Amino acid sequence: MSNWLTRRNFLAASTAGTAAAGLAACGPASSTAPEVPTPESSGENSPSVADRSASADGFSLIYCDDSGSSNDGLVVFSWVEVKPDQWASVLGAWMNHRKSLYVRYGVPPSVELDASELVAGRGSPSLDATFNASSDLRRELVQDSVRAIGEIESLDIGTVYRRTPERGRAYQQVKGDVYSELLRYWDDRCAREGSFSMVSLDGDGSDKTYLKAHRRLDPVSRRIVEDPRYLDSPSSQWTQMADFLSWCAYQAQRRHPAKESVWGWYDEYVMTLRPNSVMTEV
Repeated sequence: MSNWLTRRNFLAASTAGTAAAGLAACGPASSTAPEVPTPESSGENSPSVADRSASADGFSLIYCDDSGSSNDGLVVFSWVEVKPDQWASVLGAWMNHRKSLYVRYGVPPSVELDASELVAGRGSPSLDATFNASSDLRRELVQDSVRAIGEIESLDIGTVYRRTPERGRAYQQVKGDVYSELLRYWDDRCAREGSFSMVSLDGDGSDKTYLKAHRRLDPVSRRIVEDPRYLDSPSSQWTQMADFLSWCAYQAQRRHPAKESVWGWYDEYVMTLRPNSVMTEV
């Protein structure tokens, strides 16, 4: 059977197949939705994700990734946020996008997508050698994916960034400070809304900077529950979504002449499509 026909059949998979593919591609670390209580209210009077639930049992899942470089003094954190009762539908929408990437570019849903690696031409993510050798197609895939994230309903998106003259170890300290401010932002917002959140980060937890930031939250009043949860990017579709956003936001702020074509992607596909999205210098 030809690769083209195989990919065509894959695109025609059922809704159940979409969910199954999504869970399989997420890997065992994130194969099921966390069992957390959801608001009892439902129906047309239920609050939307944009409005946020003001009830005491409101809960959201935050998936965050960083970008930036000490070479140019930029620190960037971007995140996607979802309510547990919307987790499966958002994942299903993303997996539909992943299936379309398989059909169009030959990149299987189980392959990790890393924006920086794709644009730099590293690795061979596709079954199609033509794609792997094409910088234009690689960049096109990243653009398509950022657009797809911006179009997913029931998903909140945000970015914070900071410019710093610090380099080396001092830059890493600034990075930790930016995350601490972001964590306080999430915690304060939850307090205002009467809700709670749990944060997942890319990595293996060997860097204790983020753990320390969580431990510094007030143990009595904090609304960010638990220490950060770490998800390995190859096994987490959510971390990969956050990676696309953080890379795109970094390019929007860095504005390197060689990547001028991507400067406006974050504004066009996130801020324009999602007016309530956050893009803040801290």
